Amino acid sequence: MERNAAEPSVSNTKHHRMKRYFLVTSSGASAAGWLAASLNQHPDICCSCGSAPISNSIHYHHVSTPEFLERHAAFLTAHCVGPQATPRSIDQMFQELEGFRSVGFYGNVHAETVLTYHASLRTCPPLRRFTVANLVRHAIPRAEARYRSIHQDSEASPGMAKVCDFQFKDRINRLPNVADAILEQIGDLESDPKRRRFVSAILETIGASTEFLTEPGQAAMDHYRIEDLKGCREHYQGFVRKMTNGNLDPAPQYLDAIFSEENLNSGRCRNDSLAKVPPPSPEAQWRAWSDWQRRAFQAAMVSSRFHEQFETVGYSFEFVGAPSTPLFPGWRRYSAPPPPRVAAPALFNQMP
Repeated sequence: MERNAAEPSVSNTKHHRMKRYFLVTSSGASAAGWLAASLNQHPDICCSCGSAPISNSIHYHHVSTPEFLERHAAFLTAHCVGPQATPRSIDQMFQELEGFRSVGFYGNVHAETVLTYHASLRTCPPLRRFTVANLVRHAIPRAEARYRSIHQDSEASPGMAKVCDFQFKDRINRLPNVADAILEQIGDLESDPKRRRFVSAILETIGASTEFLTEPGQAAMDHYRIEDLKGCREHYQGFVRKMTNGNLDPAPQYLDAIFSEENLNSGRCRNDSLAKVPPPSPEAQWRAWSDWQRRAFQAAMVSSRFHEQFETVGYSFEFVGAPSTPLFPGWRRYSAPPPPRVAAPALFNQMP
């Protein structure tokens, strides 16, 4: 849909008319980096990913060294934790993009989630008009991708480990009933960081499911499945047309580059061995998970019903089945004071 923002001031009207803008909301781990990098390859599109400053958000082929991750952890800590954090406005983000290079179309993927986008419209209505849509992914590969990001970053960077642990505690305090249902299936989380990180990824996926719902007073959001965009040239071509409001029709040479094997298998968490084969299907990923991972996911599904929102856009969970009898009946989460809630969830979801 096209966001009909308030009219810009007279002094800015001509400036905004010369350029066009788009915003793709995303809850993270939906291959947002792949989509943003692919859009940015077009010679007439400048597209960033996430809410980080332009120096990080538009450089797609950096290596996530421990030093880079430490800098990113410092950014997340400064801008996401506590009431003092002040996220950038949508207009400020587009202004930074305009200063990066001169093109006809400026866009971003994943600087906002659906929820934070609607909040931004209320607190700081943007002057620019832009097209907006939401990017989604099946919950099972999404949870696996998020888990890999959390685990790899935490192992490589003490700063990111601290950030990710904060996220885990925040999520488990937001969803205590789901956390208890998972604990009854898999038991203690504290002694195994892999279990904490996997459960954190599942809890984040539950949060993402709420973004299929339309807020009162807000227009319904168009949802695009990343599986369709990566799996079909025509779907991707139509998406580009939609985001540029029909003003840009991707050329065959550009589409050839986007749908090359190298580009399709690119991504921050695609290492050399993974890049040699296509990502597994949701059912194949489900079968590849260990018993405790499947138990955790099943418990989350039953206790939250989050999968029902994913089903509204055509995703299937028929192969998951009913949860097994709990291995640890009566197990409850440890008692700990809840951490302060994140000030900018979109930033906290954004990974380097």
